[in-house]
Amino acid sequence: MKYTDLNVIADSEAMLERLVEMGVELGYSSFAMCGTSNKHYQEGERFALHTRTDLKARQLQSLKKEAKKVRDRYMIVAASLNGVDAANWVAEDWMVDVLTLDLSSKEKLRSTTAKLAAKNGTALEIPISSLLMTQGLTRSRTIKIMRDAVSIAQHAGMKIILSSGARNPFQLRSPRAMTHIGIALDLDEITAAASICENPNTIIERSIKRLDENHILPGLEIIGDDT
Repeated sequence: MKYTDLNVIADSEAMLERLVEMGVELGYSSFAMCGTSNKHYQEGERFALHTRTDLKARQLQSLKKEAKKVRDRYMIVAASLNGVDAANWVAEDWMVDVLTLDLSSKEKLRSTTAKLAAKNGTALEIPISSLLMTQGLTRSRTIKIMRDAVSIAQHAGMKIILSSGARNPFQLRSPRAMTHIGIALDLDEITAAASICENPNTIIERSIKRLDENHILPGLEIIGDDT
C-alpha cells in the first residue's frame, strides 16, 4: 500500500531531507510538502514529493483570486474551513483539493458544505498536530471537534484525509498510528486506512492530470490535434 501524508512543512532544505528520511523509515511513499520544494512532482526510487500551498485569504473574492493564481503552480491546494460562503465555494470548486479543519477557528463543518464537497471530490483534511500539542481538557475538546467534523463528513459522503501537519520528524506518525488515530475519531478501520492511502492518492492522481498541458477542465481534455 502507498501511504501518503498530505501536510508536511519544511522551513529549510535540511529539514526537508530529515522529514523525508523519517517518512521513508516510517513506511510512507509520498509527502505533500509546504515550504522549500517548488517543483510539481519529483520522484525517487522509494519516495515521491509533491508541492502544497495553503490559501491565506479569508474573504471569498480574495480567496478566488488567490486560488486562480496558485492553481497551476502546486500539486495540492488547501483552504481552511473559514466562513460559510468561502467554505461552500472551496467545497464545490475544482481549484481547491482539500478543506482543512482549522482548530483555531470557531467555524464548523456544515452538512451543506460537506454535501457540496462530496459531489466535487473535495476532501476534509484533519491535521493531527493539534492532538500532539494539547493535553487534558483541551485535548478532549479537540477530539470532540474532530469527531463532530468526521461525523458530518461521513454522513454526507465526503472523503476524509488524516495528515500530520508535521514541522519536524518527531511530529510524524506511522501509517499504523495514523490509522489508530482515525479509529479514535470514530472511523472504522477500513475508512481510517483509506484516509492516509486511497483518499490522498486519489487527489494526487487527479492533480497530476490537471497539471497536464492537455487538461482544460475536469472531464475536458485535449486528446489529439490537427497536425
